[in-house]
Amino acid sequence: MKTLTLLLGMSLAIGSGIAHAATHDHDMSQQQMTMAMPAAAATSSHKGAGVIRAVNEKARKIQIAHEPIADLEWPAMTMWFGLQDPVPMGMKVGDAVLFELEQNPFGKWVITRIEPRR
Repeated sequence: MKTLTLLLGMSLAIGSGIAHAATHDHDMSQQQMTMAMPAAAATSSHKGAGVIRAVNEKARKIQIAHEPIADLEWPAMTMWFGLQDPVPMGMKVGDAVLFELEQNPFGKWVITRIEPRR
């Protein structure tokens, strides 16, 4: 009986994880993206394109809904990124942008360059 109860509990736990994964909206955290990163991505700069969704100037962070980034094997999603420099003057929520990002020594993704997409 204990074995049956244990198996039932494990099945429910696994099933709920699968259900959560199936409904996840690709709004991944920095930690998840660090774990999902290909080994070659750790030391290079990567280019992306997207739309600014939010800006936290005080924390020097920006949320971007970006297109797929093939060399990182990332699908299109919305993410928060750290900023190396402040957001350029005049750039605001809703603007289409091109950006470059790198992973810092602490495993966090930081935008090292951002500009309006023309």
